[in-house]
This record gives sequence, structure tokens and C-alpha cells, in this order.
Amino acid sequence: MKKCSCKISKFLFSFLVGIIILAWNCEISAGSYVSDEEKLIAAYIERFTRFIEWPAESEIEIKSKPFIICIVGENHFSESFEEIYSKLKIKDKKVLIHYVQDINNIPYCHLAFICDDMKDKLKILKEKIGDQPTLLLSDEPGFAEICTHINLYRENKKIRFEINQELINSSGLYISHLLLRHGKIIKPGKKQ
Repeated sequence: MKKCSCKISKFLFSFLVGIIILAWNCEISAGSYVSDEEKLIAAYIERFTRFIEWPAESEIEIKSKPFIICIVGENHFSESFEEIYSKLKIKDKKVLIHYVQDINNIPYCHLAFICDDMKDKLKILKEKIGDQPTLLLSDEPGFAEICTHINLYRENKKIRFEINQELINSSGLYISHLLLRHGKIIKPGKKQ
């Protein structure tokens, strides 16, 4: 009889509990509306960053500098991310959010969330970001096969995630094997 790895079970349990706690603890001021899906995406983003390491040139270790998230494309999150991340830190850093409409003017960011209206511009976007150590996330079918490192998708009424390991390995980012074990790998890469 094969034993289940306790380490993996603890990881999965803490990951899921963390997502649930973050989603429900992102209380927003009265009069604001933040959908459950927006809360979950914000929670997933924070959780993913716990299992990604940025290189030193990204200044991720400098606590006085913010963790920068770019929302690229038509912002379907309204202002909810700003409200959520005003109370939530990433990598023990304050979070700064940039909204980017013009892919020719993308500032440096630690993480870029690629919106669905960028579908026809994914290859250009990939070229613009180049080999910067920027974690690319999306929630649209097919995006991870072309451009993003991690893509959220729905399956049986649950949010799951897929990882393009080949792209993330070439980005200068390091992804933990614990995250790789729980995501659907769509383009395997060499071991880091």
C-alpha cells in the first residue's frame, strides 16, 4: 500500500485553507462590492507568490519597495484589487497596482495579470516583457500555452490552475516543486 506524502498533504491543506481564509477576510468598506471570484483571484495571486522566487535584480528583498502588480488590458476587476491589496501584503511588502492599457508602455512589475482582451496581443506582450523576471498570470483558456506562466481555469465548478513550466523556467523565476505538484503542467520544462 502506497503511503501519501505528509508534506504534500500539509501543503495542499494549508494552500486551500489559506485561499478560503484570504477570500473571506478581504473585507471591503461598506458600499463597495467585490465579487467572490475577485476575492478568490486575489487570494490565489497572493498564495502563488509564496511559492515563487524572484532573482535579486528584481529588488524583491528590499522591504521598503512595493510589490508591483500590473493589470494588463481592460480591467475587469474594477478597483477591487486596490481595495483588497490595501490590507493584504505580498512577500511582506506593500502592494502597488498599475493598470496598463497600452502594451508598448508596460512598466516593470513583479506580477502581471493578463486580461481576456489581450488574446490577440499575447505574442507581442511576451516579446515586450521579454526575459524580465515578471510572473505572468491569466484566467483565460489558452493563455498559458502562448504567454502566461500560470493560468486559472474552471473545472467542475472549481477554480484550478495550470502551469507553463517551460516559460516560467526561462523567465528567471524559480517555482517551487510544491506548486508544480498541484498544478496541471501544460508545457513541462527542465528541472530547475
